[in-house]
Amino acid sequence: MDPGGLYQSNWSLRALVPGQVAWDNAFTAYEQGNYVSAGLDAGAMVGAQVLTALTSGEGEAAQQYMNSNWLDTIQLESGLLR
Repeated sequence: MDPGGLYQSNWSLRALVPGQVAWDNAFTAYEQGNYVSAGLDAGAMVGAQVLTALTSGEGEAAQQYMNSNWLDTIQLESGLLR
């Protein structure tokens, strides 16, 4: 916690962990006695983590699709694929 009463995790956690900023906000709100805001922020944290878990493979599949289409386009334009 900083002197102003804000809870803030390490910058690397805030950048890499889904929902970490929402958790920091929830913890700050709880410490300040704002329980409704703390609950909403905790819900946002859980939502971010669930959404990340549910869509983790889709970004990888999209990247593979884009790479395969890009390679086909290169081969068509160079005359390698007819």
